[in-house]
Amino acid sequence: NIFHRNSDRFKSRFIEMFGDTNNSMEWPIANVESIAKVKVGLVIKPTRFYSSSPTRYKAIRGLNISPFCINDTNWVYFTEDGAKSNKKTEVKENDVVVVRSGAPGTAAVVTKEYAGSNAIDVLIVEPDLTQIDPTYLCAYTNFPHGLKQISKGSGGAAQKHFNVEKYKNLTIFIPPLEKQKLFSIEKKEIDKSKLAIQKSIDELETLKKKLMQEYFG
Repeated sequence: NIFHRNSDRFKSRFIEMFGDTNNSMEWPIANVESIAKVKVGLVIKPTRFYSSSPTRYKAIRGLNISPFCINDTNWVYFTEDGAKSNKKTEVKENDVVVVRSGAPGTAAVVTKEYAGSNAIDVLIVEPDLTQIDPTYLCAYTNFPHGLKQISKGSGGAAQKHFNVEKYKNLTIFIPPLEKQKLFSIEKKEIDKSKLAIQKSIDELETLKKKLMQEYFG
């Protein structure tokens, strides 16, 4: 479908701009820990901070992270006291959150909408914006460039869980920042086209239902 094609287009554009996993364009290489601060969200008994009803204090878990976006479903919420007790594991706009368990390496950029949310058992990556664009870092992590490193385990078996040190040691290409930002702009344009297409589909579906109702009574 159109959304799958857009995703393939995005991945193809990344490879076109930055090369394949073998660094065919010979960019400088660094470890993630040299271009970002990496920490892990709350791990020990997070349920003790949960609210029994929705509050304004959302907590991001692996279930809330899809490639490139935060899922606005399956939330758990902290109490106000719980949120105040865990300021160190709050996320900020432009942080990258990365799944540790289940689908390790799945990454999304934190938008303004979710800034201030807490994070539970996921990596919180704060990129140095003078070196790395968040969208570029997110894409590098989601695509084979990063994912192959994350999934590599003993004997080639995929790991279902990885830790903060492994991500800190992940090797990443460092193209010029302006080139990274250009890629980020193109990603936003692709996202806009997706939204426009979805809006058109929704409008057509609404019109179809209206016409069916008028025709069949």
